[in-house]
Amino acid sequence: MYSIFSEILQKMGITPYRLCKDTGISQSTLTNWKNGNYVPKIDKLRKIADYLGVSLEYLMGSGDEQGANDASACASCLTVVVRGDGMSGIHVFDGDTVFIKKQEKIENGEIGAFMIDGRVELKRFYLTENGYTVLLSENKSALPLVYPAGSEAPLLIGKVIGVEWKGKDF
Repeated sequence: MYSIFSEILQKMGITPYRLCKDTGISQSTLTNWKNGNYVPKIDKLRKIADYLGVSLEYLMGSGDEQGANDASACASCLTVVVRGDGMSGIHVFDGDTVFIKKQEKIENGEIGAFMIDGRVELKRFYLTENGYTVLLSENKSALPLVYPAGSEAPLLIGKVIGVEWKGKDF
């Protein structure tokens, strides 16, 4: 299982250190996994799979490449080719294709596709305790979009459930 993880990191050009920093998973967890001392708990594996944009089954070696991003499970999904670098912080780049499951609501922290100024934009969604809608890019240089309670926030198209990287084999 670690070999699949290592191969995905290599193909994406991500170091284990970067993954640990971005996900909060300790380096000792990865080292113990690499050395065969133990397999990380399911919540950590799920976090790694989500970060890498692959299914948990694929990461664990029981899924095939078709199931790598869960898009095959959604026959009615929309596909959108990414333009720009707004999601570069989660390794989704210009030219990649994302799969969007049409739905009317998403949970805090999930990535959705929103209609903003006539364009489909991918943003991480948060609804604050005081009713503000906050949409964040995964590019640290981009400012958040904040919509006060009672104002009209952008239309949610659906939840991003997978990505197909341009030029990647998985």
